[in-house]
Amino acid sequence: MNRNGFEKLDLSFLPEKLAQKTESRLEKVLTGLSKIKWPIKAVVLGGGYKRKELTYNDWNIGSDIDLFIFSNFIPFFWRKLIKIQNEINQNEFFFHYRGVIPCYLSKSRTFWAYKLKNEGIVLNGDESVLEKIQAQESNIPKIEAIRILFQTLVVWLMLSEIENRNSDKKVNPFTILRSYLNIGESYLTFFGYLKPSYRERMEEFERRIGEFRIERELAQKIILGYLTKVNPKQARIESQNYQLSLSQAKRDCLRAIDHLLSLHLKIETTLTGKLDILAEEIKPKWLFNFIFFSFSRNIKGIQPKVFPIILRFKITDLWKIAFYNETGQWEKRDSLLNKYFLVKNFSDEALIKIYESHPSYTLIEID
Repeated sequence: MNRNGFEKLDLSFLPEKLAQKTESRLEKVLTGLSKIKWPIKAVVLGGGYKRKELTYNDWNIGSDIDLFIFSNFIPFFWRKLIKIQNEINQNEFFFHYRGVIPCYLSKSRTFWAYKLKNEGIVLNGDESVLEKIQAQESNIPKIEAIRILFQTLVVWLMLSEIENRNSDKKVNPFTILRSYLNIGESYLTFFGYLKPSYRERMEEFERRIGEFRIERELAQKIILGYLTKVNPKQARIESQNYQLSLSQAKRDCLRAIDHLLSLHLKIETTLTGKLDILAEEIKPKWLFNFIFFSFSRNIKGIQPKVFPIILRFKITDLWKIAFYNETGQWEKRDSLLNKYFLVKNFSDEALIKIYESHPSYTLIEID
């Protein structure tokens, strides 16, 4: 494995056939980048490969490959990059390109930046690019914990629900447990107790359960979620002792959002009321929103409005849209959507695409 930077990647902990399959997939993903002529500073593999903390069995890995493309020119070739991604994923969905704009790395104090800094493997380009990430356990804004939970609610749980509706198969319990792992990540982030590896974070979470004031059953599910990364075989056995459902995971995710917002704002009101108060702390960022506008132009069923998005859009609006959608408050959802988009055919799939188009899905802080 000495091509395309693979000498930095050790897959020996995986079963041989799975290691070969993963290498072949990475070859396709890296080859796809050769079609991009814009300057790319670095290509970084995210996920648990560096620390050998992956959910896997003998024939497959439980999470997609995330390849982070560091380039200040990402907005100019994003559509082409997504087209290449879709072409590669045509027969088998297994990876995402993630765009990172290096000139923003001075603002990279996010949970995702922290994870990439500690887990990333530079496959090509600037070897020192991850050192430029600013995120540390002590400087990640508390609002990041809320971002983790809303993206779990939409990009993870909603997508899983869509896939479950279109399949006769039961939901993989590990899919649900991943959302509980993310709830654990949100609490560790909020209280400043993040650690570089899943094992360290699992152990830290166990030590802090009393401080977090989390119910025993929820805490057990969160620990089991971490175990899917640390010891997948043991997690598979222990998961049989739990009744796991997507609907319950969504409710637990919303309760965690409400709990952490209460702690952050030191106020008790409705969840949307808390988001309104939080919105007062956040100012629209024009360049940030321009990137969002550019990325969201290729979403089917909606058309972004230029000036409302660039001048007024805040992440809290996206969170409220997700909350209204989840709780069936369609009129409130549509009213907020129509402020920023011409809506022809809105769907859960469109909401997921909006989330994936928003720069908050990368490494830039939002407070």
